[in-house]
Amino acid sequence: MEGLVGGGLTVLIVHGVDDADDKVMARYYGSHTNNFIIGIGKLITALSILALRRTWLEEKINLSRLDKYFRALTFLNIATICYYLCAALYFYTKEDKSEEYDQQSPSGSGSE
Repeated sequence: MEGLVGGGLTVLIVHGVDDADDKVMARYYGSHTNNFIIGIGKLITALSILALRRTWLEEKINLSRLDKYFRALTFLNIATICYYLCAALYFYTKEDKSEEYDQQSPSGSGSE
């Protein structure tokens, strides 16, 4: 998991930087950012297990309500995918608009 997440986040951070010197710095700090984001994910997972330990997670698996726990994880992942798609569409359309603006040549009123 960390190999997929770490490499992808580093590439995403470096892709957002234009200057070559800043790309080196972004690659260096990208690993620290990756560890921070992965750590937050692990912390949230541990806190959710502790919070639901008494109600959904029991000592014996037959008494546990794992269906509710996995349903909650499913809805959380669906919300994350929706957020990702919105952010990706926003940045994709923003990049297309900036490319269109750069390609337009400055012209006068058009009538001579």
